[in-house]
Amino acid sequence: MKYNFKYIIKDNLNTYIKMVDSEEEVYEVLNKMSEQFKDTFSTFGGSLDGSPTYEDNAVFSIPYNMQPNYKNEKYIKFYFFKFDIDTNKVVKLY
Repeated sequence: MKYNFKYIIKDNLNTYIKMVDSEEEVYEVLNKMSEQFKDTFSTFGGSLDGSPTYEDNAVFSIPYNMQPNYKNEKYIKFYFFKFDIDTNKVVKLY
């Protein structure tokens, strides 16, 4: 059985959405966001199938000078989830 999975990353302020092919690409996007917001994020340890398993969101503080671009919010949360293109459903990571 072949699966057609993608990972979707979006933020709670509706300023960013991206679809990627792997958890590694999710991690790369979060690292770029970490550089942009000059803040770190956490990952969830463990594995189900040998690949890394990440939390379903990452929170970054927004630097003061960037806040006007983000509705003057102090924090932004990026959600990410595995999505089955064939069934149109979110696949639970854990």
